[in-house]
Amino acid sequence: LLFFNFIEMHSFANADHYTICFTDPDVVTSLCGSNKTTSSVSLTWNAPPGNSSLFIINWTDGSVSNSSNTSELSYIVTGLAAGVNYTFSVTAVAADGQTTGATTQVSAFTKPDVTSDLSVTEITASSLFLNWTEPIGERSFFKVQWSDGSITLNSTTSNTSFNITDLNPGVSYTCLISAVAADHLKEGEAIGLSAYTKPDTVSNLTVVNVTTSSILLSWTQSMEKISHYVIQYENNSTTINNTAESAMINITDLTPGVQYTFRVFAVAGDNKTEGNYSCISAYTKPEVASDLSVTEITTSSLFLNWTEPIGERSFFKVQWSNGSITLNSTTSNTSFNITDLNPGVSYTFLISAVAADNITEGEAIGLSAYTKPDTVSNLTVVNVTASSILLSWTQSSGKILYYVIQYENNSTTINNTAESTMINITDLTPGVLYTFRVFAVAEDNKKTKGSSICISAYTKPPVPSFPDDVEIVVTPMSQSVITLEFSDRLLNNTNAPIQAYGVLLSTDPNSNISSNFLTMTYNDYLQGNTNTYLTVLKLNDDSITRSNMIKIEIGSNNDAYITGNTDYENGPLTNQEYRMALVLFTYMKIEDRLVDIQQSVFSVAPFASITGKPSDPKSNTAPIVLAVLLPIISSLLIIIIIIIICHLRSDRFQLHHNSGQDKAVTE
Repeated sequence: LLFFNFIEMHSFANADHYTICFTDPDVVTSLCGSNKTTSSVSLTWNAPPGNSSLFIINWTDGSVSNSSNTSELSYIVTGLAAGVNYTFSVTAVAADGQTTGATTQVSAFTKPDVTSDLSVTEITASSLFLNWTEPIGERSFFKVQWSDGSITLNSTTSNTSFNITDLNPGVSYTCLISAVAADHLKEGEAIGLSAYTKPDTVSNLTVVNVTTSSILLSWTQSMEKISHYVIQYENNSTTINNTAESAMINITDLTPGVQYTFRVFAVAGDNKTEGNYSCISAYTKPEVASDLSVTEITTSSLFLNWTEPIGERSFFKVQWSNGSITLNSTTSNTSFNITDLNPGVSYTFLISAVAADNITEGEAIGLSAYTKPDTVSNLTVVNVTASSILLSWTQSSGKILYYVIQYENNSTTINNTAESTMINITDLTPGVLYTFRVFAVAEDNKKTKGSSICISAYTKPPVPSFPDDVEIVVTPMSQSVITLEFSDRLLNNTNAPIQAYGVLLSTDPNSNISSNFLTMTYNDYLQGNTNTYLTVLKLNDDSITRSNMIKIEIGSNNDAYITGNTDYENGPLTNQEYRMALVLFTYMKIEDRLVDIQQSVFSVAPFASITGKPSDPKSNTAPIVLAVLLPIISSLLIIIIIIIICHLRSDRFQLHHNSGQDKAVTE
């Protein structure tokens, strides 16, 4: 600024008039805007050469202008809008306060204001979605910066939201958001927050073990840092949350046979950020059934019953095995009839409850039981004596431990056992009807018995054991007939009725008793086929009142001594000695007109010591004369008796008549 003294220059012309003028101040230099804030810019400059009194500062945002002045070489412009580009001009002013120099300009942006309400609105395992509010003032874009503590990355956006991707799961990230002015340089203060990405979804979630009240879960340990795992499930309409720090947990206090759905997710280090859950469903094992029993047993079936288990179940699995073949079936009931089994076989049964998934099976309850042995078949009487009965039958199918032969003897039930299919029952009473029940017993020994089959048989009636004990009276009646008398006690058996009796004749002095002789007839004897034959076969009529002795005419051809529809004959005898044996039947069966010695029950006494022989033909005259005269004498006796009776009646009539006459005369 040049100052000239015009007084001196013009004093010669006009000493009374002079003018003071200032040259323009020089331009300021090094004008700079610094320390920019959201509402202010600090200006500094260098004083121009020469003199200046003050400086005028003008600024404008392009629409609104403001000015101020200062005598200093710096000035803080305030009241600015954030993030706005301002043009600042500084002009030096001379001492007259009017003369100004040239203007120096500089442009500068205020700092953009800080954003607000920064938040994470969406979190995944690999991203964080940020939202914030537009700052006051202006800005060009936002700078987004994030760091996991070791790596820092950034990006820009013109929006008030940004999705940070490619992050690691379960990691804490610090995020900073700052507004940047249009110069792409001026950056406002950053607003920040820290947030965790979601932990990874739990993988390989599996059910390791299941019991009636617990389910053991396992999964793969997450690679990232997590705080813990949450295991969430419903139990009795209540949501339960369990936590685990490892990748395994045993969930207890569950109800048997119930389906549970488990949601397992990881929680980040902030104890808040939860990963997506993995889900798995599993049933607890149904509880074991109780009170398993067999309530009905047949030869081919076993009926099972049991008690409903605690908890829930869908159905029951029924399994049975005979040791070599295993079969199974299902039922929704608490009972089951297993059929098509083999008789007398031990079966092992297992009952287990199955859950509604048709897979989860509870522990089985079991028992073993035998089916009934088959009913004994073809039970027959093989041989009978007076004190024993030999029984035989066909082997029952299945495994049999032994057979039981049950019968009554003297009002006492007796049980005999046999391991084979034959038994001789001894110590029986002669002539008694016995009923035998025979059944098989399975190998469980006395527990499982087959159905019994019955047969009845008489023991042979009692007869004398020795020839001398046979009490008979033999009388010759003619040359072909003899009479045989024996005590009726032989037919009055107190144990069982004698159905029939017979007489064996033998001309062989050395023959022994054989039951086959009962099939020999008089005709066989005549033809020379046998020396011993059955000559008398008579049914025992209990209605006939007998004396002490029973008398039989042998050789008389009398049909009264022969049972009808048989081939037996009471044929005439010859002049020789005959041995005699009594035959007593408690049961007699005729087959093909002869005694069926296999089916009939009889006893044959020994041949009696006494033999019989018809009358000798040489002493035949007296009997003939007697036979002729006896009818004549009998007739005469009858006539004499009739005459005597008539005479007596005539005398009585005469006496009565005279008595009546006397009475009439008196009157």
